[in-house]
Amino acid sequence: MTLSPTFTCQPEPFRTLLPMRLELVRESALHLNPPQALSIVLPEEAKAQMSSNVGLSTPRGSGTSGYVQRNLSHLKPRDSAQPYPKDYDTIKNRQRQPDKEILEHDRKREIEVKVFELRDKLEDEGVDEDEIDDQCDALRKKLEAEQARTGGGGPNAKNLKSHQVHELAKAKIDESEKLRSALGISKDYEEGSHWKKQEERKLERERERARGDKD
Repeated sequence: MTLSPTFTCQPEPFRTLLPMRLELVRESALHLNPPQALSIVLPEEAKAQMSSNVGLSTPRGSGTSGYVQRNLSHLKPRDSAQPYPKDYDTIKNRQRQPDKEILEHDRKREIEVKVFELRDKLEDEGVDEDEIDDQCDALRKKLEAEQARTGGGGPNAKNLKSHQVHELAKAKIDESEKLRSALGISKDYEEGSHWKKQEERKLERERERARGDKD
């Protein structure tokens, strides 16, 4: 039998004795120096090292290192979590309150934009720097007085963009206040309170009727 010079064929007895020799080498290492014993993994032990029967007994030919790790892209189910808070019924119709600091910042920014436009216009016309400062200060004071007189100007929801959430919330509150005043609804009115009062009156009449029957 002729074989390629780059390959050798191991005799059958050597294949049979190889696991036994590995076991003897391992036992000798453990006996001589247990803390620094060699870690020799036999095929049977490799299967036991797999995690929950997931993995390979040997990484040879798999194109991987054989290291088993959890799937980081797996999302855990959250069925146990409540989709809404327990008091959802009490807050579902609550209006979103705007941030007063953000509204104040936007009002000041609107004033400064107009002042900057005036300054840019006067600089293009070649007006003296002191005169520009005086006119800008006068315009700033005028706009601030107008906002103070109108209470901030009350944003109009039709002219607002979708990203202006605080301005939209303020406009919605102003609209609700106007509607409440027009209908004569009190500020402490709660949704469904009218039906609750009717139900209370009905229960009171039933209790009076029951007391009359007993008498």
